[in-house]
Amino acid sequence: VNKQLTLKSENGSANCIVDAGGSGSPITLYADGISIEGLTVRNSSKPNAGINVYSNNNRITDNYISNNYDGISLDHSSNNRIAGNNISSNNDDGIYLEDSSNNSITDNYISNNDDGICLYYSSNNRITDNYISNNWDGICLYYSSNNRITDNYISNNLCGIYLYYSSNNNSITDNNISNNSCGIWSDSSNNNSITDNNISNIGWGIRLSHSSNNRIAGNNISSNNLYGIDLWYSSNNSIYLNNFIDNSDNVCSYDSANIWNSTEEMTYTYNGKTYTSYLGNYWSDYKGSDADEDGIGDTPYIINGDKDNYPLMERFENYFKPVENQPPIASFTYSTDGLLVSFTSTSHDPDGDIVSY
Repeated sequence: VNKQLTLKSENGSANCIVDAGGSGSPITLYADGISIEGLTVRNSSKPNAGINVYSNNNRITDNYISNNYDGISLDHSSNNRIAGNNISSNNDDGIYLEDSSNNSITDNYISNNDDGICLYYSSNNRITDNYISNNWDGICLYYSSNNRITDNYISNNLCGIYLYYSSNNNSITDNNISNNSCGIWSDSSNNNSITDNNISNIGWGIRLSHSSNNRIAGNNISSNNLYGIDLWYSSNNSIYLNNFIDNSDNVCSYDSANIWNSTEEMTYTYNGKTYTSYLGNYWSDYKGSDADEDGIGDTPYIINGDKDNYPLMERFENYFKPVENQPPIASFTYSTDGLLVSFTSTSHDPDGDIVSY
């Protein structure tokens, strides 16, 4: 396709099939501004993808993409939207990006590929609200920075999210990661943020090797059968306000020295009283006491020669309950597809939950 147009099925993907027959690629985009909607795309030959993209500002939505080498491949392509597709049973990656930036990958079902989503030298992309299962790695980043991986459901992969030499401001937030061999693995990757994820029922919850200056906060890491967090030759990471609950071993640290509490004092509420202090993590196997009842253990939690000096007596979320009858005022921005929207809360119910904006 070398001109701007729309290719759209009128009767659903089952009735509109683009089949390469094992030779070449079913669809290749060379022009900008193309829309591919509601097709079945299958049977490319190696190394071709079901949909090859060499252009910008395209929309690939609601397609069924299977039995190709890669499902969708972007090469030096930007500002594309890949949404609502079923990308399954491809021989290599479900979605592959190389030297591609500012793309949106959202609401796709991605399963039974080699890697679900793979980024190679690709930055400033958004990967949100995808269901990713039964791949080798769910999402992998190689030499890629400033990407946002948010609100994905990632299960039954070898590794949920894998970062390799991917430094500087990748954000992994609010993902649900379960039943993988490893939840999040940072390998030789620095200056990234891993926050507010639920990681459970896997081998390693979070694993860092040769990785430094990362921020790991607000995660629920529970019921993993090896380690909640495992660190090898990884130092100067900030790890605080996480819940480590009922893992076979909550933590292992080898030749690593890290910061296991907030880097600044925080104001919090515990048993109805307000305090200001540094805050560490909640460890379900912590045996210390809290004589002054400020919610922080009196003795450190020991971590293979390292230590959490401010272990929490309860799960971290219990320290930041809103004050009764003082509902929160929400004001935030949300940006997608070039549209910037600002929300301000205008009404709350008696429990403080936001009712309207």
